[in-house]
Amino acid sequence: MSSADTADRSPATHAERLSNAPFVRFIGTPDGDALAAIGVLARTLDQPFQARLDRLATVSDDFDDVTVTVGTSGGDIALTNRPIASTALSIANELSNASLAPAITTLGLAGVSASERAVEPTVERLETALERRPGVGVPTNGPIDGLAHSTLIHAPFSGDTEAVTELLGSIDDGLDDATRTTIASLVSMSVVKNPETRASHRIERLLHPLVAPAGPFATIAGYGDVLDGLARVAPGDGLALALGRSDPPEALECWRAYATTVHGAIDDCALERHPGCVVARLPDGSNAVLEPVARLIREFQSPEPVVLAVSGDSIVVTGTEDTAPALERALESTTPATPLTTTNGYTRVGVTDTDPVVTAFTEAI
Repeated sequence: MSSADTADRSPATHAERLSNAPFVRFIGTPDGDALAAIGVLARTLDQPFQARLDRLATVSDDFDDVTVTVGTSGGDIALTNRPIASTALSIANELSNASLAPAITTLGLAGVSASERAVEPTVERLETALERRPGVGVPTNGPIDGLAHSTLIHAPFSGDTEAVTELLGSIDDGLDDATRTTIASLVSMSVVKNPETRASHRIERLLHPLVAPAGPFATIAGYGDVLDGLARVAPGDGLALALGRSDPPEALECWRAYATTVHGAIDDCALERHPGCVVARLPDGSNAVLEPVARLIREFQSPEPVVLAVSGDSIVVTGTEDTAPALERALESTTPATPLTTTNGYTRVGVTDTDPVVTAFTEAI
């Protein structure tokens, strides 16, 4: 392997490099966008490959094979521009001698959704015809299970199937468009209550979803939610799902457990408001879900543009372009030479004593 900055090369160049490789190694960040990108490329390759998700992965120069880093720099091919799954679809189109299988295209679009970017530009570029329907973008056909465990929103009913049942009343699983519209309206009214938050805008990710006829789950947004959850808390199961080697019901069980952890952490956290920032102190053991927790608090609870989430020795900050520099300044004044990583708008750092860093950050932001 020869390391090179290949992030700006064309899909055709990357495809040529991959098609000539005797063996391909994928190293991705633990998120749904990177996971889907690995799945798209691996399922299109003819060569043998190895794949893993690792937030702090290092790339060795000891191999003659081609290493693809997904979501981080390094390797022979570095895919870092979000949504990475969209780039992976372009490379896969170059690799394939025929049209991509619908299941691979659907996987890629689910990854785009997981990246928190709009799916429409990728759909239009691929000239793929997908149907939108009324309702909510959950992976399950049943709205109660889907809404209780969705991590696209945080609502009073999140994590609680009985609360969703009470919200929906007599609505059952036999859904027509009128019923789906009613469900979307009930959810919207339940979620968008505080005008100081971003909920009225961010709930759009859940509403009027794209159907996923060639995927293992009901909607593109729901599929992306499952991918993102498994990438964070069960990366081996996530890779099996992205590679088409897992049983969807088992993946849903992992997703439910992930969602329960995320919403439980939000319900149990302590929020502190500072000028320009909200600090969320989460229960110990929430390290793996800090990014989705920070996102949901920022979108559905925080009146401030920046959220810092802390659990144990881990800190994640998200919100504006100034968050990473502010965290760097906080580290310089408290724990110099401490490395941090920024992935998809989330900056993460691990420190022994978080309190001085949190205090310095709220002053720096």
